[in-house]
Amino acid sequence: MRRIMSQFLFMATLSALAEAHAAMGNPGEALRLYQEALTMDIGYGHRDHRAHSLAGIGDIHAALGERGLARDSWQQALVI
Repeated sequence: MRRIMSQFLFMATLSALAEAHAAMGNPGEALRLYQEALTMDIGYGHRDHRAHSLAGIGDIHAALGERGLARDSWQQALVI
Protein backbone atom coordinates (compact mmCIF):
# COMPACT_ATOMS: atom_id res chain seq x y z
CA MET A 1 0.00 0.00 0.00
CA ARG A 2 2.79 2.40 0.90
CA ARG A 3 4.54 1.76 -2.42
CA ILE A 4 1.34 2.43 -4.41
CA MET A 5 0.77 5.69 -2.54
CA SER A 6 4.38 6.72 -3.12
CA GLN A 7 4.07 6.04 -6.87
CA PHE A 8 0.85 8.03 -7.09
CA LEU A 9 2.31 10.97 -5.15
CA PHE A 10 5.33 11.05 -7.45
CA MET A 11 3.10 11.06 -10.55
CA ALA A 12 0.92 13.78 -9.01
CA THR A 13 4.05 15.82 -8.27
CA LEU A 14 5.20 15.49 -11.88
CA SER A 15 1.80 16.69 -13.06
CA ALA A 16 1.82 19.62 -10.64
CA LEU A 17 5.27 20.62 -11.87
CA ALA A 18 4.04 20.33 -15.46
CA GLU A 19 1.10 22.62 -14.68
CA ALA A 20 3.46 25.12 -13.04
CA HIS A 21 5.78 25.15 -16.05
CA ALA A 22 2.82 25.59 -18.39
CA ALA A 23 1.64 28.57 -16.33
CA MET A 24 5.14 30.08 -16.39
CA GLY A 25 5.29 29.83 -20.19
CA ASN A 26 7.58 26.80 -20.41
CA PRO A 27 5.51 24.45 -22.59
CA GLY A 28 8.47 22.26 -23.58
CA GLU A 29 9.27 21.40 -19.97
CA ALA A 30 5.58 21.01 -19.14
CA LEU A 31 5.18 18.55 -22.00
CA ARG A 32 8.26 16.60 -20.91
CA LEU A 33 6.96 16.30 -17.34
CA TYR A 34 3.47 15.26 -18.44
CA GLN A 35 4.99 12.63 -20.73
CA GLU A 36 7.14 11.32 -17.88
CA ALA A 37 4.05 11.10 -15.68
CA LEU A 38 2.17 9.33 -18.49
CA THR A 39 4.93 6.74 -18.83
CA MET A 40 4.64 6.00 -15.13
CA ASP A 41 0.82 5.99 -15.30
CA ILE A 42 0.96 3.31 -17.99
CA GLY A 43 3.67 1.31 -16.22
CA TYR A 44 1.84 1.24 -12.90
CA GLY A 45 -1.66 0.95 -14.33
CA HIS A 46 -3.05 4.16 -12.84
CA ARG A 47 -5.89 4.78 -15.31
CA ASP A 48 -7.37 7.88 -13.66
CA HIS A 49 -4.05 9.66 -13.53
CA ARG A 50 -3.30 8.49 -17.08
CA ALA A 51 -6.38 10.39 -18.26
CA HIS A 52 -5.20 13.47 -16.34
CA SER A 53 -1.75 13.30 -17.94
CA LEU A 54 -3.22 12.88 -21.42
CA ALA A 55 -5.54 15.85 -20.89
CA GLY A 56 -2.57 17.95 -19.76
CA ILE A 57 -0.57 16.90 -22.81
CA GLY A 58 -3.54 17.91 -24.96
CA ASP A 59 -3.69 21.30 -23.27
CA ILE A 60 0.00 21.93 -23.97
CA HIS A 61 -0.34 20.93 -27.62
CA ALA A 62 -3.36 23.23 -27.93
CA ALA A 63 -1.40 26.12 -26.41
CA LEU A 64 1.34 25.47 -28.97
CA GLY A 65 -1.22 25.55 -31.79
CA GLU A 66 -0.85 21.83 -32.47
CA ARG A 67 -4.56 21.14 -32.75
CA GLY A 68 -4.33 17.62 -34.19
CA LEU A 69 -1.99 16.43 -31.45
CA ALA A 70 -4.17 18.13 -28.83
CA ARG A 71 -7.30 16.45 -30.14
CA ASP A 72 -5.58 13.04 -30.19
CA SER A 73 -4.48 13.38 -26.57
CA TRP A 74 -7.91 14.58 -25.40
CA GLN A 75 -9.66 11.74 -27.24
CA GLN A 76 -7.35 9.19 -25.60
CA ALA A 77 -8.15 10.72 -22.22
CA LEU A 78 -11.89 10.49 -22.87
CA VAL A 79 -11.68 6.80 -23.75
CA ILE A 80 -10.22 6.04 -20.34
